[in-house]
Amino acid sequence: MRFFQPLTDLSHEELARYCQVDYNREIALVAVIDRGRRKRIIGVGRLNLMPDGESADMAVVVGDPWHGQGMGTRLCEETIMVARLNGAKKVFMDVLRENAPMRNLAGKLGFKEVESDDPGLVRLVLELDEAGEESAGARAETRRGKKKRRS
Repeated sequence: MRFFQPLTDLSHEELARYCQVDYNREIALVAVIDRGRRKRIIGVGRLNLMPDGESADMAVVVGDPWHGQGMGTRLCEETIMVARLNGAKKVFMDVLRENAPMRNLAGKLGFKEVESDDPGLVRLVLELDEAGEESAGARAETRRGKKKRRS
């Protein structure tokens, strides 16, 4: 489920869908900053494993103040790694055609653009094969290793 515009109201069914997560198929990663006593969510990566067991729908959103600071890249890499760990062989995202920053980021991560049935969208597809180890998941692992050494 994607929202390509601000929402002013959600139905009871939509609220239930977001509050009652199927943890076997739906995963949400959140990026949080600590503001003293308060924590603030600044980004979310969602992964929905498809019934075929081999593909996953991915969506990432980052708050405007944190654009261009690597948060989208990190959320994408971590979400892709979760897809791999859950046996997905392919990850896809449907992105607004005019969302050039996300399309560029996806291209850097190895996603290929394919046409969508919706003329306002582009489908981005990443094949997660054995040869793809030097892709997003591997970069995330490398970065985590570097962080551990700096600690």
